[in-house]
Amino acid sequence: NDLIDFIQDNDMSDAANYEAVTQQLDVDSMIEHFVLCLYTGMWDWPNHNYIAWRSNGANIEGNPYSDGRWRFGTYDFDFTCGLDYSGSVSSYSYNMFGKMGTTSSYTTAAFIRLLNNPAFKDKFARRFCDYANVVYEPDKMAAQITGLADTYLEYFTDSELRWNSAEKPTESLRDAERAYLSAKTDEIIQFFQKRPDYAIAHMMSYCGMNNELYSVTLSTNGNGSILIDGIPAGELSDGLVCRYPAGTAITVSAAPADGESFTGWSGRFGCKENEVTF
Repeated sequence: NDLIDFIQDNDMSDAANYEAVTQQLDVDSMIEHFVLCLYTGMWDWPNHNYIAWRSNGANIEGNPYSDGRWRFGTYDFDFTCGLDYSGSVSSYSYNMFGKMGTTSSYTTAAFIRLLNNPAFKDKFARRFCDYANVVYEPDKMAAQITGLADTYLEYFTDSELRWNSAEKPTESLRDAERAYLSAKTDEIIQFFQKRPDYAIAHMMSYCGMNNELYSVTLSTNGNGSILIDGIPAGELSDGLVCRYPAGTAITVSAAPADGESFTGWSGRFGCKENEVTF
């Protein structure tokens, strides 16, 4: 409460005030939480479905989480990723920033105030695009969701029928439940396919950003993978197109496969360094 009060009562665009906050709060952790909930459309949010924690023991050498700063955890994802209570618009096009409104209490109020700091806002915008471009890349998500559904559909069906059928389920009931769950799986895949354009536009509007969106195409040639802002993007022989607001600085690094070596980047930002920021 004292930290939230400090954020609300002081000018977060002031470098000294912002620095004081970063001594008590892991702002990267806060940003990850808000990006996650905003992008996936966590319906019963904000100011719910999170924990804030910190270590109150002695600092442990080599353990960054023992520094006593507040960090976030996120849970309860049952109504996200295409499943919601809206009914008025498709969940992939829903503007989650409208749910934050002008919240005057708890962590959301602190987050809104911190967006007044240019460094915090830029960090948030970049991470939001990282999630859209890399973490929840549509083709990757479609493959992962399909794989999970193929593995667990029968278990999901058994679980649903256990709680929703008073009698021993007939095969027709099982078929109906499978069809229902398969349709919901398709909705989740569609969410990730269509979410990026809407979510990035909503984010930029909320942050008052009218920058042009620039695209960068990243690909691998040989055995290895790429990390974008520290997030593994995997093997990209077919290329990955990432979009960021003009002025955003992103960092890419190469991870050669075992027994391989990195020879350099080609293209507009060609160089020999393993890690490059542009």
